[in-house]
Amino acid sequence: MLVIAVVDPEGYVVVQLAGEGHAHGLRVLLPELVEEHTVSWCCPPASPRRWATTSSSR
Repeated sequence: MLVIAVVDPEGYVVVQLAGEGHAHGLRVLLPELVEEHTVSWCCPPASPRRWATTSSSR
């Protein structure tokens, strides 16, 4: 069984979902959590980063 737990930046479990079919609820919940914790400065907005890429020859 698939179980999803959403934990906020303060370490609290916000929601636990079992099974499938929760995409819409997560699409609504996650932006609200990001906004809430960005406003409270618990989780300041991330700055865009450029990841170093390495090439490996095989």
